[in-house]
Amino acid sequence: MRLNLNIKNKIILGSVPTLILVTVLTFLAYQSIQSLVNDANWVKHTHEVISNASTIEKLVIDMETGERGFLIAGKEEFLEPYKSGKKELSGLLQKTKDLVSDNPAQIEKLKIIEQTIALWQKNAAIPEIKNRREVNQRISTMADVTSLIEEGTGKRHMDDIRAKLQAFKQVESELLVSRKLESERGIMIAQNVIFWGTGVILISSLSWSLWFAGSISRPLS
Repeated sequence: MRLNLNIKNKIILGSVPTLILVTVLTFLAYQSIQSLVNDANWVKHTHEVISNASTIEKLVIDMETGERGFLIAGKEEFLEPYKSGKKELSGLLQKTKDLVSDNPAQIEKLKIIEQTIALWQKNAAIPEIKNRREVNQRISTMADVTSLIEEGTGKRHMDDIRAKLQAFKQVESELLVSRKLESERGIMIAQNVIFWGTGVILISSLSWSLWFAGSISRPLS
């Protein structure tokens, strides 16, 4: 009876190292997977920020196109892209600020972009639209509208907006490259953890099994 108890204890003891190694491997694999998920979320996040910046640029261009169309044709329906773009911009800019809330420098860039868009509207778009409406009312002439356009205020502001948006996207593109590399590094680490961890468990389990089998068989012999 005493011999059976000793054998039982040895078998239980022999399984402990394997259980410990499996637990450690499970923990490391879990950590690696969590890191991969986190890296993937950051990559997705950066793609979203870049997409928003491109949409902001498109909306501003649509606004400018609508305004130019109105200046030429003098029909209010041409202002629809200007009005809808203006309506969407505020929410999109705020959403993008929220996305980069972890990056004060990028938030500051967005604030400056927002201010530059507001300046374009104040110094170019609004006065030109007002002047064109006065042409329709025969208060002003097309020469007055042309004079405003030729001052180049609107073009300077639009060039400035595009340059600032490009600088903003450049930072995010660099972050994207860095985060993709981090993600690839995480995948490699996860693969190594699983591959080498499994190998260590198999070798250790086999070694412990042989050792304990010997320790049990010798007394029996």
